[in-house]
Amino acid sequence: MSPGLTHGRAVHYDEAVAAMKAALDGGANFWNGGTFKTLIAEGQIGSYGLSEVKADTVRRAHAVHPIGAVEVELSLFSRHALLGQGSVVETCRELGIPVVAYSPLDRGWLTGELKRRQDLAPDDYRHGFPRFQPGNFEKNVRLAELVADLARARGYTSSKVALAWVKRQGAIPIPGSTKAKRVEENCKEVVLSDEDVEALQKKVDEVEIVGHRYPELFHEHLEM
Repeated sequence: MSPGLTHGRAVHYDEAVAAMKAALDGGANFWNGGTFKTLIAEGQIGSYGLSEVKADTVRRAHAVHPIGAVEVELSLFSRHALLGQGSVVETCRELGIPVVAYSPLDRGWLTGELKRRQDLAPDDYRHGFPRFQPGNFEKNVRLAELVADLARARGYTSSKVALAWVKRQGAIPIPGSTKAKRVEENCKEVVLSDEDVEALQKKVDEVEIVGHRYPELFHEHLEM
């Protein structure tokens, strides 16, 4: 579980971190809640967020103190947070917790720019991720192609469709980019119709995504 800091007043980040560290040094932990809630009441931190947690963890944490937001990986490629009764997204919706979706373009898959493994620079970190491995890439790129086809037919880009789909799930997408042009593009609103969402679902159902979203080294830190 990864708690985050948000500011309830004009507090410098270092000051907030120092307050949290002092509380931890004094024997506080998240689950006993006392000092943590005091820091929020005093305005030393505004709230807290969780990232990569299970639904049960969300419920347990929310019982200690209301959660500011829960961050999940969510995209047309990574839909695990939506699946099953009592999913993380469903639990957050029930408890009134905002859901923040990181990697909504799934590390570039849904930009429409990846067509071959050779499109990745030799030193690209994604070479180490399972979905980009030889054999897996060639199968997974099929979903990217299907989304691109639908986007083109609607007069949109792949990224706009992908972000709009995330919003339709009730989440706030936070795409990353190293290019100002992409940031501007991703900020342009696109609203998908029910027919668009249904068409996307049919395309998603056509492709089985191969490979975990992270290398095995990171698995123990996911969905805690």
